[in-house]
Amino acid sequence: GRLAKDMLGVRQSVLCHIPCHLKAQDEGRSTLELLRTVPGLHVAAANATCCGMGGYHGFRKGYTSLSLDIGRRLLEDIKNSAAEMVVTGCAACAMQIRQATGITAIHPVQLLEEACGLDRQGGSGGK
Repeated sequence: GRLAKDMLGVRQSVLCHIPCHLKAQDEGRSTLELLRTVPGLHVAAANATCCGMGGYHGFRKGYTSLSLDIGRRLLEDIKNSAAEMVVTGCAACAMQIRQATGITAIHPVQLLEEACGLDRQGGSGGK
């Protein structure tokens, strides 16, 4: 509750992708719960999980089409979403999302930084 009272809020709709490594650790719920404390933010969870990168195989030469086939469901969900922003807790997933959809996915902490009015150096943004 302490964090939420200091938030400026973000008036956007967000599609939240929970990457496989966080799902495996049963940590995806905490990301969604935290984002849902941001005033004005509408958060939807992506139903599909795997983006197709699957560790290092998604980076290997000759595996691009397989990687995209594996992530097809998530990537189509993102393309068809009405969300204004996509967030993911995985840099590899963000790269795959960008490559396949043209949409830049940001880390949830970047969204929280914006909601708290902080700039990238940790200082007060709009205060």
